[in-house]
Amino acid sequence: MEFLMVEQEFLALLREVLSFMVVAVPVAIHQLWEPLLVVVEAPQQIIMLVLLTQGVAVRTEAHLLEVVAQVLS
Repeated sequence: MEFLMVEQEFLALLREVLSFMVVAVPVAIHQLWEPLLVVVEAPQQIIMLVLLTQGVAVRTEAHLLEVVAQVLS
């Protein structure tokens, strides 16, 4: 599996993309954006969010909701 590491200058664009792909938690994503590393798995077009501070790979919207809830609690 090859992962494309997204550089800092592309985060704003990805923020817009994620805002409609993961519509349930756009505010939480914006609040948590700085500690997040965005990884795009190109072959399947799956976007994963990795919390650098906790090393959590988020593969689904449901998992993202769980992680955000844990971080914000």
